[in-house]
Amino acid sequence: MKEKIDILLFMGELLMRSGAAAERIRREILRAAIYMGFSEEDVVLHINYTTLMINLRAEDRSYTAFKKCPSHGVNMEVIYAISKIVRMAVKENIPINTFKSALERAEKSAERPIGLFDVTAAGLTCAGIAKLFGGDWMAFIITAVASMFGYVTKKVMDKYKYNNLASTAVAAFVATSFALIIPNYIISMTPAYPMIAATLFLIPGVHLIHSVDDLLNNFIVTGMARMINTLLIVGSMTFGLTLSLAIFNVQDFTKISITPESLYISQTIAAAIVGAGYATIFRVPERLVWLIALGGIIAVDIRNIMLVQYGAGLPLATFIGASFLGLVAQKANHWFKSPSTIFTIPSVITLMPGVLIYRMLFSIQNITTIDAELLMTGIRSGVEAGIVVVAIAVGVTIPTIFFRPILDGIRNKENSKT
Repeated sequence: MKEKIDILLFMGELLMRSGAAAERIRREILRAAIYMGFSEEDVVLHINYTTLMINLRAEDRSYTAFKKCPSHGVNMEVIYAISKIVRMAVKENIPINTFKSALERAEKSAERPIGLFDVTAAGLTCAGIAKLFGGDWMAFIITAVASMFGYVTKKVMDKYKYNNLASTAVAAFVATSFALIIPNYIISMTPAYPMIAATLFLIPGVHLIHSVDDLLNNFIVTGMARMINTLLIVGSMTFGLTLSLAIFNVQDFTKISITPESLYISQTIAAAIVGAGYATIFRVPERLVWLIALGGIIAVDIRNIMLVQYGAGLPLATFIGASFLGLVAQKANHWFKSPSTIFTIPSVITLMPGVLIYRMLFSIQNITTIDAELLMTGIRSGVEAGIVVVAIAVGVTIPTIFFRPILDGIRNKENSKT
């Protein structure tokens, strides 16, 4: 009993550390417990943002254990590996020692060091976002270089275990400063876009979407804690950006438009770059990166078509793009035998309203120096950003909510046959 509960706690903590949503953690633990010989009624779970509790019952005995998880990152490769391990365990009834060894190998895969490929991916991701906002190709290059410096700064500080909020603020400051310095040597017709896009490799989009997902699945405390932590990270990003703007005497960037006014093939290319870039940053398995790039194209192009061709508002257009992607992901889930979040989350991050959140926090931080019009613009941007985030999370989640009972029924039939 103790060995089994320790393995379940280890698996759950590994999922929490890798950025899995609370509902996925619950389902994977329950499936693993059933594989170990327990019924669903014998398992009681309590999932908090930093704590996991499991109670197992067997006949007249009951065993309860806790495990802390103080750190939270994003590693889709680990989530994918655990899903595959649990599926294999249930189907083939492998020995429990083999199950434990497979989990330990998944943990070791998360320890891959950051290399030049990851740095380049971060640069191209932010550069693609600058292009999506309407920047030219010179702005693309400026953003790529600036964000690479910021990314390296963040990873070096993380290596020496600096406070996450402090390292986020410093990385944002470095990236923004380079985005303001480089245009003195590389001329761009749209020099403002690197300034707002160079820090977006820091945007905690996965945790922001999962916070809404947790709330929708009734993990209220976990969702609220995740959301507050996310806002603290965005606040740190804004602080670093604002400090750089103050040093370089940039007065305001809140009126820069990020909504496309027409459709271009370059936006499709940029969406693919952003999707593939986030897939690399989030450690998606390499064989699936091309699929994330395709998902980014689908989400962004559908949103832009709704904005430009049909005049839809940003929240509605974003919701439609995310919902369509969620439907496609349900089919891809069967084709590639992988959790749908592996496809949807990195792809829909391309729709995140990072600049709108920036505008709100920028207005709050400078409330004593800006006029009423800029303050109202910031508040309106914050409200719109919140609606867009909910639209993304709900749009991606709704197909899962409707299709999950059907998929679970099919999976249970397959398991009963084996």
